[in-house]
Formats: sequence, structure tokens, C-alpha cells
Amino acid sequence: MTIIVIASALTLAIGFIGYRNVVGFCNSQGRYLDDAEMIRQAILYSLQKPPHERVPSPDVIQYRSVAEFMDRNRDCCIIHRHDRGEFENVLADRWVRIFGWYVLVVDLWYQYKEAAPDNFYEASIAMNSCGQFVERHVSLNSRPRVPIEK
Repeated sequence: MTIIVIASALTLAIGFIGYRNVVGFCNSQGRYLDDAEMIRQAILYSLQKPPHERVPSPDVIQYRSVAEFMDRNRDCCIIHRHDRGEFENVLADRWVRIFGWYVLVVDLWYQYKEAAPDNFYEASIAMNSCGQFVERHVSLNSRPRVPIEK
């Protein structure tokens, strides 16, 4: 009888931990980070480590804050918690989330310089459940992102 109780308790505990990992619980912070926090982390990463060289140029836009970035690039960001876009075949399968390897993707589309051509960056940033950088793919574009009607 005691073995059944211990086995049941252990199964429930492992199931609970596995479930929290699958749905993106950040263990180090003891909470879930919502979409706005994940997008903010992706923007901060892009501002701190821009994909272009830091060459002084009057054309390059120097964003001083996340708020300024968001004001200038209103439809900049999409978060992919389940279908991870171009990363789906690159990152580990979703079933490994049970073990805590949760990865989501934030797509950023933003203006990095004033003049065309190639004045917009499209960046896909993979992050873990705590908003820490995993990987980034970047491409240049000459047009702003067209918002998808919902």
C-alpha cells in the first residue's frame, strides 16, 4: 500500500513538473512570462546586439528604448509559442519540452535605417521560457511588414 502511495505521489509530481515545462513555465523566475514580456526581451536583445555593424551612419536609426522601438514599429512583433516558423525544423522537437527545453520564437520586423534599399530587418529570435536568447535568423527587406488581418 505504501509503495502505491509513493508511486502515485511521484507520478503526480513528475507529471506536474512536466506539464509546467511543456507550457513554458520559467523555473528560475517561478512564473510564466506573457507574450508582452517575451516580445520586450526580443526587442532588448536586438537593441543590445543589433544584427548590423555599429558603424556610425546618419541613416542608421539608434533606438534608445523599447518604447521608442515600439512607437516607430507598431506592427513589429509576432510570437510563436507552438508553431515556431522557420525554426520548427531546426530546434529540438516539442516533446523535449517535458524535460524543460521549451523554445518559442519572436518575429520582429523593424526599420533599422531611414533610406532604402534594405532598410528593414526581419529577425526571428528563438528564446527559452525565461526570455533568454537561443538563436537568431535575420534578413533585410526594403518594405515594412504588412499586418495580417485577424
